Amino acid sequence: MTERLYYKDPNILEFEANIVEVGRKEDRFFTVLDKTAFYPTSGGQLYDTGRLNDISVFEVIEDNGRILHLTDQEVGKTGEAAKGKVDKQRRQINRQNHTAQHILSQVFFRLFNFVTVSVHLGEQYGAIELNTDKIDQDKLKESEILANDIVSSNLDIEILFIDDCELHNYPMRKIPERKGTIRIIKIGEFEYSACGGTHCNCTAEVGMIKITDTEMMRNHVLVKFLAGSLAVDDYVKRYDVTYKLATDMTCHYSDLIGRFEKLTEENKKQKLKIAELKRELIPILVEKIIAKSEKIKGISLVFDSIDETDKNFLNNLTSQIAGRINGIAVIYSDTKLIIGVDKKTHLSAGDLAKKINSSFDFKGGGNAVLAQIGGVDSQKTELVREFIIKTLSDEL
Repeated sequence: MTERLYYKDPNILEFEANIVEVGRKEDRFFTVLDKTAFYPTSGGQLYDTGRLNDISVFEVIEDNGRILHLTDQEVGKTGEAAKGKVDKQRRQINRQNHTAQHILSQVFFRLFNFVTVSVHLGEQYGAIELNTDKIDQDKLKESEILANDIVSSNLDIEILFIDDCELHNYPMRKIPERKGTIRIIKIGEFEYSACGGTHCNCTAEVGMIKITDTEMMRNHVLVKFLAGSLAVDDYVKRYDVTYKLATDMTCHYSDLIGRFEKLTEENKKQKLKIAELKRELIPILVEKIIAKSEKIKGISLVFDSIDETDKNFLNNLTSQIAGRINGIAVIYSDTKLIIGVDKKTHLSAGDLAKKINSSFDFKGGGNAVLAQIGGVDSQKTELVREFIIKTLSDEL
């Protein structure tokens, strides 16, 4: 059984140990030590990384009670000594995340009687799943304020080892089902919780806690948060963005929402004007494009390209061209082919699209009078045109 140094002291980052087992796990080497400061993934917390005998440890896992240090080369032989060094920055981020999670879980329980039913402590954010199907912004703000009050109170964080029969003497957030000696994380007199993970020495080391988002999971609310270094990094990025926007718009960052709403409204009005102008432009374009029509077994065909992305405009234009020539119109724009067929031809735009897809491995479809195909390379449009002409020639 490996002695877990982090279990009693998460500040230990360097240590010496003896190798008790080596082997391969799939395409990776593993090393088992008689003692280790490396934390393996468990309880929602991520593993530590670092070095063993100056060889990178890129993951640490538990396997049938053993702690496996995974590397891309052998660390040593069984019986040999090993020097370990845990990555300080990753350990600190994991400690901040885990302590922040305990604080938030206790906050939601105290304020609203919400119980944490699962935990995720990832590399980019932390999250707690609460046994509620809704939580409003006011509750989130109230929780965040109290959580950061606990952080700034600089409460001591202690590791206690308590026999299960004595747990009723402590204000546990949740009584564990395990028997025997239980490891408890005590945050001042605010939080007592059974936990095997690594935590900060005091709440001030968490730095700050920021609730960032919520989503539904298994009919529960999942609250996402950032803590410590991750929260600071996020703040810096958001500051850079808001500073750039405020500078470009020559306003204070607090006015950005108002400016954005005004620009959005102006943009909607401009789009309406542009759409009206486009509608007026369609008849002119139709007359210009139908001049390129050709006859295939008595059916008029127009195949042309236009620089446009507005789907409604393209559909309208193609349909009007097809109706104007009493035939088939194919317009290429922005990797798309719009196929319009006048119903008097008794042909089907959807059927023609299927045949094109089958020959060129494109995707798309439609109905009898209008179809759309996507993912079309501009260099293949001439081949598509020749295919359409041949198809019409063979079937008419």
